[in-house]
Amino acid sequence: MPNTLKGATRWGVIGVMWMFACREKTQAPVPAWLQIDSVGMTTHYPTQGTPHQNFKDVWVYLNGRLLGAFELPFRVPVLSFGQVDVLLRPGIFVNGFAGLRAQYAPIKFLSLKRTFKPDSVTHIYPVFQYDSLVTFPFLEDFEPSGIQFTASPGSASNLVRMSGPGAGFLSNACGLLELPANSAQPAQTETINTIYLPKGGRPKIMEFHYKCNTPVDVLLVCFTSSGLRSEKYILTLKSTQDVWNKVYITLTPFTDSFQEGNLFKPSFRIPASAKEDNPFLALDNIKILY
Repeated sequence: MPNTLKGATRWGVIGVMWMFACREKTQAPVPAWLQIDSVGMTTHYPTQGTPHQNFKDVWVYLNGRLLGAFELPFRVPVLSFGQVDVLLRPGIFVNGFAGLRAQYAPIKFLSLKRTFKPDSVTHIYPVFQYDSLVTFPFLEDFEPSGIQFTASPGSASNLVRMSGPGAGFLSNACGLLELPANSAQPAQTETINTIYLPKGGRPKIMEFHYKCNTPVDVLLVCFTSSGLRSEKYILTLKSTQDVWNKVYITLTPFTDSFQEGNLFKPSFRIPASAKEDNPFLALDNIKILY
């Protein structure tokens, strides 16, 4: 047995023996319980877009101290009794990766007061809101007849508006990008207009609903003050088949590393190498915020 394992085992045994020896002298307190099964969100739709979210965790503070970040749904023990100040904030998968979890900074903390009693369960259904300081320079839900996207240079096709009952995510319209059969060029779309994003300061984020049957590249087109363009690759979305997903993408490392300007266009690309039949990407509820 390796020395490190022997040491860990020895100290583990000693720890267990110590706990049993002390059990008669000290009685562990009976905890209260905090339970959160799901969360909600409200928005001012014309200026903030959809309230539909994909929050994965809730970060919990009790009387100003972090209790922890817990994956939904959860029930956790609480050793603070009586009236307690509760602060809650939702967490996300950063760039869609389950291994990168963080508080979603554009959402303001939800402040509550709750009374916790030993051996009792306190249920909370948090409803979150964006912070009032958050700016939304771009929103696209594809509900109006016009859309804010155009074909990128050299693209084999363009994003088009698809409408009809249930076409979008819980809505009647979405954007659809398809790769033509046997195309030697990718299908790539980008916003018609550039979007001003400041350097530094608050995080800059793009969130959207999507479904696709092939890997899709997400890019950021960057423009210098003289109008020269370049593309920064951000990540590749995995196929979801016919299931809608929502992703939160951090733009800050890409915008702030581009020193030649503050004008950008989000872009989506289906590579010409896609092997699936009728490769497609559907988009809905696109937001850029900081």
